[in-house]
Amino acid sequence: MNDHQEQCAAENSWPRRLEQWKASGKSGRAWAREHKIPYHVFCYWRRKLRPNEVPSTAKFFVELADTQDVDSGLTLERLGVVIRVSCDFDSLTLKRCLQILREL
Repeated sequence: MNDHQEQCAAENSWPRRLEQWKASGKSGRAWAREHKIPYHVFCYWRRKLRPNEVPSTAKFFVELADTQDVDSGLTLERLGVVIRVSCDFDSLTLKRCLQILREL
């Protein structure tokens, strides 16, 4: 058997081997050790034959969206009274509120 034939034979046997590994329930490292296959060879064929599979570490990350409303206003607090002023506030109303707070 020449090198090309050996390579083709190896390539054809790996889908079956990977199915056996999955069915075993063992880790890749343990299965490879049991079958006297270098772990890096096992990893190579697993990656080569499953190119679209998401790496296991990526399954643990979840994108979080910021749900807080963005408000470029301000918050005033005095003696336990809180006034939230939005960016499109009415200046006359704010002035009246500040006058009342000064009188407290």
